Amino acid sequence: MDDNSNTCSSAEEQISEIFEEYINPGLASHGGYASLSRLELFNGSWIVRIKFFGGCVGCPSATAGTLKMIEMCLRDEMSAPGLVVKNVEQEYL
Repeated sequence: MDDNSNTCSSAEEQISEIFEEYINPGLASHGGYASLSRLELFNGSWIVRIKFFGGCVGCPSATAGTLKMIEMCLRDEMSAPGLVVKNVEQEYL
């Protein structure tokens, strides 16, 4: 495994913990949750692709405000100011 694979693996674990501890409890109060779909390192910044489930699927907030909240939380918790979060459901719209 190369250094990039090790870095991604470690970041994936950290992101999963952040979702479990901070993000999904709030989404659960609306009957939904989100999870990491894919993680990429591009020009030194993380691109986090997530997928929504349950009550979050199709919710207008999930495409704007909730997505930005998740991005801000991950940036803060991971000390990664360039991190970008994308909803995989919207990638081809």
